[in-house]
Amino acid sequence: MRRILASANNNREHTSMPSELETAQESHTPHVTLTAPTNDTGDGRMKIDVIGGKLEPSNKCSRKITETIYERLEPSGFNWKSVSDVTKNFYFEEFKKYFVWRSEISEEVVYDAWLSSARLRYSEICCFARRAWEENRTCNNRIGRDVWLGWVQYWNTPSFKEKSEIQKKNRRSGVDGHPSTHTGGSASHKVHAARLEEILKRKPTPGEVYKYTHSKGHDSVTFVDPKSKRTYEMMESLRMQHAQNVDESTVSEPIDEWKLYLDAVGGKNKKNIIYGLGSSQAIFYGSGKYQKNTVGSSHFDNQDHQNMQTQLQEMKNLVKSMQEEQENRLKTMESQLAMMFEAHTNGGPETPPDDGDNQ
Repeated sequence: MRRILASANNNREHTSMPSELETAQESHTPHVTLTAPTNDTGDGRMKIDVIGGKLEPSNKCSRKITETIYERLEPSGFNWKSVSDVTKNFYFEEFKKYFVWRSEISEEVVYDAWLSSARLRYSEICCFARRAWEENRTCNNRIGRDVWLGWVQYWNTPSFKEKSEIQKKNRRSGVDGHPSTHTGGSASHKVHAARLEEILKRKPTPGEVYKYTHSKGHDSVTFVDPKSKRTYEMMESLRMQHAQNVDESTVSEPIDEWKLYLDAVGGKNKKNIIYGLGSSQAIFYGSGKYQKNTVGSSHFDNQDHQNMQTQLQEMKNLVKSMQEEQENRLKTMESQLAMMFEAHTNGGPETPPDDGDNQ
């Protein structure tokens, strides 16, 4: 883990802004005030965990990481790789001011999980900024003028345009050429898998998590894009084929939901990623290779199975803790409102008695 514990005051030469950027912001990255979250740790920091290499709760961690990135941006930081080590270290040190983790989790483990999230959040910021600039010539008011100058100059280089076009072609798989998406929001797929288990009162299958996170309103019917719908239809088609084979056979074999989903999405890609499952892939398929044994049931090695069960239980505990924390906050708010109402009622001005002479 390479980090530099030094000041991030980098002196840079700034050139003048092109005429099309004259209406942009002042020539410095604006300061963003970060508000520490309320929690029960005693020092104002929020309790987090690292499950399957991911920060949890992912939505709260991601939001704070994004806010911290906006606090300090560099003209040459047009992608994560080009951001200086000093600034990256600043991001992580700020993160540590707002979150705390169990003592048995090392800072190196947290840093690796943070790095994965920070890299993604930074990429999203750059992507949204470039899209707004290319489509509407608008500048994000959270990004300083000098930063815009550096980024726009980079976006206009032939090498970047060529790479960008190649990446666009590789990503096109959803509606109108845009990348396919999901309805999971900022919560990770692991969180949704744990929530779904609470709803179903049993462990969900990969297909059920997929339908839950790729349908509008989690209705498992209205899918977000054609690719999501095609994947669901492929699962149903394979399910019908299995039912036909069972009818024609004298041996009843239960359907393998894990293999069915893998077959429907075409297995793992070159990066060993299974489409549609996000972080919940580790829960369902572990780190080892998925196999099918001779009697038709799926299995993993014992260590993978144990890791999956541990991760799922940790996620369930985290979801339960978050729900309890939310309920406690609501009760506290209700109690405070009741006290305020009572104080207002008892301490208000008394109504003067009617006086027949004062008419």
